[in-house]
Amino acid sequence: MKTIRTHCNGCFGQRDHEVLHREIVERYEEFAPGDFEHRRDEYILVKCCGCQSVALLHDMTSMPFSEWAHNRYPPEETRQRPERIFSLPLERDVNSLLNEIYTALPSHLYRLVVMGIRSLLERIMIHKNGDCGTFRENLRSFLDMNFISKSDFDLLVKAFEVGHAATHRGYDPSREEALLLLDIAEHIMECVYANAERAERLNQHSLPPRQKAERTKGKLNPNDKT
Repeated sequence: MKTIRTHCNGCFGQRDHEVLHREIVERYEEFAPGDFEHRRDEYILVKCCGCQSVALLHDMTSMPFSEWAHNRYPPEETRQRPERIFSLPLERDVNSLLNEIYTALPSHLYRLVVMGIRSLLERIMIHKNGDCGTFRENLRSFLDMNFISKSDFDLLVKAFEVGHAATHRGYDPSREEALLLLDIAEHIMECVYANAERAERLNQHSLPPRQKAERTKGKLNPNDKT
């Protein structure tokens, strides 16, 4: 059994893969005397020796331009989908948006990622406190209803600004910016969904009532310190 070592999305790391099939396609095209292209495409179908997931690797080289490209299908995931977030009681459209964000991320579609995050946060606010008209008004209402803190409010203002710039002003965010915004969005989701559920579970527990300290008016307790 021939194996190669490459990234596995299932195991989320470098793993040995069994080579199931290898196919090489070569193409020679001459445009004019002395002007030609020799392209070589190599396709390798592999299966992880650990989790058994299957992927297709594609390497392309082109001469005489010395071009090279490597692709993987499905794309290599560099950030795991957090189970703690996807297991929250999310509304259907919120869950769907979060899935689309994580689908765009490994394909380096960072504009789509930040646009999706902006839309995701807007949907959460509308679900929790209704549509107040604008992003700023929805955000202010979200703060007033104690879903978020003032520091969270400031973070969301910045997140919305990046999303607005990518949507309306052609801004191309970096991977780092996209991941930072995703961190903010997941933090807000935990505050809104997870913490509310935890508080509800705490409320179900019967705590003993506080007992009031009894004092005798005008008399000193010998155990009291003077």
